[in-house]
Amino acid sequence: MENKKEIVKSPFFSNNKGFTLIEVIVVLLIIGILSAFVLMRNSGQSIDSVENIIQIEKLKSHLRYSQMRALNSNLNWGIQFLGSTYKLYMYDTSQHDYRFPGEDAAALPKPDSISYTGYISFDSWGVPYSISHKSEANPQANRIISTTGNIGDIFIEPYTGYIE
Repeated sequence: MENKKEIVKSPFFSNNKGFTLIEVIVVLLIIGILSAFVLMRNSGQSIDSVENIIQIEKLKSHLRYSQMRALNSNLNWGIQFLGSTYKLYMYDTSQHDYRFPGEDAAALPKPDSISYTGYISFDSWGVPYSISHKSEANPQANRIISTTGNIGDIFIEPYTGYIE
């Protein structure tokens, strides 16, 4: 007598008509793209306002960069706002054109919603100052740069220099 083990096939596992992992991922990607499109369309934000928010975040990072330059040296670094542009400067008597990392030009376009003109400078402790014509430094109040519309303001905390 032979002992043969018989494999019993279950009807539940014999039918391989399921979805593959790739098919599930593709469907989820399509749903994600469509939902992002619908949310963007219903949020009321135009492409221009999204680009302006990106420009404001870029300006914040440039403010942080000038603050870090000041913290790493004994010199005052800051940003000069002139008309529709802004640029990095070091508080000295020379007129060098300093550039932000990764930027091709020294003068960068200001976001459309910002109307601030003047200087914002940071000392070697990272404390923000508003310098009027590079003559006398005054500790700056809580709000330094305000924007128009519902985009939000750029706040620089006095005495700590925290940029939000």
